[in-house]
Amino acid sequence: MNRFFVFAKYLVIAIGVGAVLYLVLDHKSSRIKILVVHSYGADMPWVNSIDAGIDRAVNDWSGGKSKLEVRRHYMNLLGQNNCNFYRNAASDVRIAISFFAPSYVIIVDDLGQTLVGFNQLRLTDETERRALAETLTRNVAKGRCDLPEENVTAYFGLDTPQREHPVEIVFAGINGDETVYGYGRAENVQGIRENKNYDALFETIGILAESYLAVSDDGEVAGIQMLNDGSVTGQSENTQMRRYRENNPDAIYPISDPLAAGNLAAWQESVRAANAANQMLLIANYKQVRGVDGNPVPAEELIAWTEQMAKLPVLGANTDFVADGGLMTVATSGIEQGVVAMNKVLALISGDDGPEECRTREVCTARQYLLGMNQTLVRKRNLSIPSIYEAFSREIGTFIGVQSKVQIADEGIE
Repeated sequence: MNRFFVFAKYLVIAIGVGAVLYLVLDHKSSRIKILVVHSYGADMPWVNSIDAGIDRAVNDWSGGKSKLEVRRHYMNLLGQNNCNFYRNAASDVRIAISFFAPSYVIIVDDLGQTLVGFNQLRLTDETERRALAETLTRNVAKGRCDLPEENVTAYFGLDTPQREHPVEIVFAGINGDETVYGYGRAENVQGIRENKNYDALFETIGILAESYLAVSDDGEVAGIQMLNDGSVTGQSENTQMRRYRENNPDAIYPISDPLAAGNLAAWQESVRAANAANQMLLIANYKQVRGVDGNPVPAEELIAWTEQMAKLPVLGANTDFVADGGLMTVATSGIEQGVVAMNKVLALISGDDGPEECRTREVCTARQYLLGMNQTLVRKRNLSIPSIYEAFSREIGTFIGVQSKVQIADEGIE
């Protein structure tokens, strides 16, 4: 009899444990899976702000966040100049997609669109697909490695579309034209561009220039020079600037052809040339300028050197510019990028059209921007900036107050 009760007790326990496991597994299997793929790492403020936007959209969703399983994958490609690293990073994401089997994948920033997004597209024209794959492969490899003479598209794994787990792609953080990745030719992709607000940038340039001229007896602002690194994103920024220049021949100041400086020597020469020409610098991308050792120059050192050596005030167009030692920035809001991208996924899940300003299946352009200001550098140049800039920067946490010490860059940084 005792044995019977012991057996019955363990049987009840086993049934209870089994029931709990079933409920847990059933709950997890019924959750909608979303994978967020970042081209860069979680140590970047830009990436963190996008993640914050994604979290905000999930928390605000009326459908209930408990129905969602959101995972993040960081490719950590910033500053990497090794093609094997790119190949491994792309392979890791494909493995993650295969094992996690998400229904939706949000891909952030340009490199991820090539290495991850392209393979997920539902393209019907195979000839066009192969041509796009080769172009994208060569763009990524340019300046990093030599490609094999045959089967070029296999080098980064762009030769075979991933059809095992068909997904919906939502992109964010694209600086230029999304069609270069094959987006627009496929039905399973939509997203939000990161395009800069050049009207706002040039309004701010006008304010900085006016303030500079007011305190400079013999100062002159002869034009604007955009300067970026030689990365794919930097080149895309330059393309956008050229388009803006063509469409705005009567801009407040003449706009020179934008420059791409892939190494420190070219960057320093560009800054000195801008000084000689009395041009204000506009900087958007600078984290892949390489020193003599082939590694990226630390952003703080590069911007500190630029700020110290630039004759005229320098305006940034990057989220991290002020944190990296710059005077002032007008940058795209990462939070908006994250909110819009996730809202597009949630609209697909809910089957609705999404908000009026960015309908489902539409490709949208950034509408929100942030300001950042370093008061120490403003005072150092004796500039007078409208108080609204300081107030807004303080409100969103991108204001740096007066500091007793400012990083001084050595002109001989390597």
